[in-house]
Amino acid sequence: MPVTHISKVAIKRRAQSWIKWHPAAIGVVTFFLMMTPMMIAVWSMYNKADQILKKGIHDQLLSAARVMMKAIDVEVHESLRKPEQDLSAAYHQQVQKMDAAKMAVDSSQMIKFAYTCILDGAGVRFVLDATPDGDANNDGVNDRSKLMEIYEGPSPTLLEVLKTGMAKVDREPYTDRWGTFMSGFAPIHDANGKLVAAAGVDMSLEDYVLHRSGLRQVATMSAIGVLFLAYLAGAWMAWYQRRLQNSVAELLRASDAAATAERVKADFLGAMNHELRTPLNAVLGMSEMLGQTALDDKQREMLEAVSKSGELLLATLTSILEFTQLDSRRLKIESEEAGVRSLLQEVLKVHEGELRKKGLSFEQSIAEDCPSRYTGHVAFLRQVLSQLLSHCFRWMAPRRVVMGARAWDWLSANDCVMR
Repeated sequence: MPVTHISKVAIKRRAQSWIKWHPAAIGVVTFFLMMTPMMIAVWSMYNKADQILKKGIHDQLLSAARVMMKAIDVEVHESLRKPEQDLSAAYHQQVQKMDAAKMAVDSSQMIKFAYTCILDGAGVRFVLDATPDGDANNDGVNDRSKLMEIYEGPSPTLLEVLKTGMAKVDREPYTDRWGTFMSGFAPIHDANGKLVAAAGVDMSLEDYVLHRSGLRQVATMSAIGVLFLAYLAGAWMAWYQRRLQNSVAELLRASDAAATAERVKADFLGAMNHELRTPLNAVLGMSEMLGQTALDDKQREMLEAVSKSGELLLATLTSILEFTQLDSRRLKIESEEAGVRSLLQEVLKVHEGELRKKGLSFEQSIAEDCPSRYTGHVAFLRQVLSQLLSHCFRWMAPRRVVMGARAWDWLSANDCVMR
């Protein structure tokens, strides 16, 4: 896959565009960037945990229904088919067994009703019901179902168990005259394996929701924590953006001030250079005119010293002007042709008095492969060589000075880099 390269200019433009954003906008974007994935993670974990919890409740209901089924004496259960047997000892004995099994498996008391039913034609009838007599829901009807009482509006899951003989749990809550429930059902078979009834246990919807409410509270608190963290991140980013904008503004003001000061300095040095160059040119001109008059040897030597000093001072002023232009990025690099030997002689002429004063010898060393002429900024090169000689006299104690030139790198048959 090809790699996309982003230039420094593009990065700078993007940074400049981003730095202009309002701090509140940065805070909002940061808030949503942090909140969205964390909320998705919390929601995903809540759904997964809720599914696990629901499965646990369903398994517990199914297990309780199977315990009820095993607690029942199937032969006695088969003999209970007349409504007048509702008060018989056999009936109460079976109910007590169911109630004891219910207490054994339901330590948290989440099971509200435990009962058995049979399929009578197209309808469902109650056989055993472990519910105590009374009217807990205040509907004017006894909560306990009587023997062979018709079950109006049974759970579809109960009908399916009575027909298929497969233990099942309601997938969704259902409502009958006693309320809204989640129920588990287990089939009851006789000694021959024939399906004869089903045992059921009911959990009220309120208890079902209550068991899941703890998880919902944890998820809610997690979501609140996510919102709080995202808010803190957004607030911090907004504060940082404002601080960054203030810092950038201060840097821009400092940069503008520095540029202004640099420009003023360059203008000042340029003006001073010009003001000094004008009278110096006059001195040099008058010295040249004076040299054309009749002078003795002593006077001519003194005049040459004045002229050379003036020329050196003029070169120094020229260097100051060029460095000023270079610093202000206004220097124009010139390209002109000149002789190598004549350049070295010009530099020697400027420093000839100092060489003689120090008793130093000066030699030129021009390699055979070095071209006789070169192209470049002649004034710059002359100044560099002159500065090298000045530093040599000032900081070193040489016996002789050798300046040489040779071809360093041939670029073609006619062009080379000199050194």
